[in-house]
Amino acid sequence: MSDPTANASAKAKKALQAFFDAAVCQDDKAMRARVTRRTLETGDLDGTSAPEAMNFVVGEPRMEGRRMVIDVRGFLIGAPEGAGPAMELPCLMTLEDGQWKFDLAATGERMTAGG
Repeated sequence: MSDPTANASAKAKKALQAFFDAAVCQDDKAMRARVTRRTLETGDLDGTSAPEAMNFVVGEPRMEGRRMVIDVRGFLIGAPEGAGPAMELPCLMTLEDGQWKFDLAATGERMTAGG
């Protein structure tokens, strides 16, 4: 019997990785397909793109209430070996219409609030 939490974690991680892959390629349509309606409504996604010279490493998801939290680290391409991440972002994922979506709006609010 499969573990439903592990399955949900894998799906959330895959959805977030797809968002960052789309961001690197500046594929606005693909990015919009992977964020929550609330994120689209707030306009938090407008003008968002990832630096082309960055690799993103998506960590292992963990449940936090009804949401999944996935830590993402961004490393500059060509940085010296052993250099730490240029950015770290605890991304909040929400189950919406049966699919895991990146809640960029809530992620930003959480970072602003410091928690």
